[in-house]
Amino acid sequence: MENENENFQEEEEFINQDEIAEVIDPDELEGVKDDDVEMETEEDEDEIIENDSEVRFTGHNGSIFAIALNPVNQCYAVSGGEDDRGFIWNIVNGEVHSELKGHTDSVVAVGFNITGEYVATGGMDGIIKIWDSNTGNLLLNLDGPTEINWIQWHPKGNIILAGSNDGMLWMWLIPSGVLMNTFVGHQSSVSCGCFTPDGKNIISASDDGTLIFWNPKTAAPIYTIKPNDSRWHKNPITCLSVSMERNLVVSGSSDGFICISQLQTGRIVQALEGHMDSVEDVGFCDCLPLMASASMDGTVRIWDLNNYSVRHVLNHDGAVIRLKWHKNSPIFTTCSDDRTVRMWDARSGTCLKVWKGHRKSILDFAMTPDGKVIATAGDDGESLIFMIDEE
Repeated sequence: MENENENFQEEEEFINQDEIAEVIDPDELEGVKDDDVEMETEEDEDEIIENDSEVRFTGHNGSIFAIALNPVNQCYAVSGGEDDRGFIWNIVNGEVHSELKGHTDSVVAVGFNITGEYVATGGMDGIIKIWDSNTGNLLLNLDGPTEINWIQWHPKGNIILAGSNDGMLWMWLIPSGVLMNTFVGHQSSVSCGCFTPDGKNIISASDDGTLIFWNPKTAAPIYTIKPNDSRWHKNPITCLSVSMERNLVVSGSSDGFICISQLQTGRIVQALEGHMDSVEDVGFCDCLPLMASASMDGTVRIWDLNNYSVRHVLNHDGAVIRLKWHKNSPIFTTCSDDRTVRMWDARSGTCLKVWKGHRKSILDFAMTPDGKVIATAGDDGESLIFMIDEE
């Protein structure tokens, strides 16, 4: 494993500024406006659907499970769906750039690397495919896992990490496809995980209720938190998020329980209760001492990290599936089973904007760092582009 570890160390300086393409200003995205009203849904043919989207992408045949935006050329998105396919497509006009075929089961995870050069698609078939994002050509098939739950690119370069249904994490070097390490320690499906924002460690959690902090060079656990502590999860962990600045990890589980622990030591700091159903997503604000949690109970809770109290309880009309904080901002955005995307101010708890247009649940969304452009993944098989109106 020595050569692979040397590669990992060499990858710590990833970004060559000469290779970065021009970043597109979202204000310049003047896409084709969909009709303001779309008629007929499966639930009620007479129902009128309000449509606030700028562009609609309809290339998939079936639910869309995952979506990501190119971090450099923000005019392009990648989506993956129930039809065993991925698409790279233009969010300005909804046109297909490349169809990504070859998976034999649903594509449940997608992502661009930091330079936007590569696209990864991960499937329930246990395969991760690496594509050239410019040409759409298949470069690599990465196999070994039984079923892919999630994938993430290293925050500084061309290493990809995956969590699998087999209880393992897998890490490859791209574009060589060398398997750098496998991480063995969970006893059940690895439900969530990520590189730490500095790229130096890995953290993951499982359906078995464990959370593990890993050394990526040796694949050895630095610590493991198990469900034998009264303040820790007793049910499957569904989501986690890391704050390097606060040295904290927040994790949520299927019973609505939330735990906060120290990143570097694993010491349990606080247990938070209040949600009545599974916590689907969690995240830290990067400019204020706030954390948000989204639940199947239809609420988002804003937590004050100074005293771990609830500052606000915000309501959707259905299960809240994803949340994302805007960069360097107290604003965050959510998507829901109620078919809406909503933008909130965490300071006041005010809902700033509601976007409509989907006919079924919104399963995932991606957005530009400033939150001005949002791309959704719908259970209705459509992806919609929403934009903040400039006044």
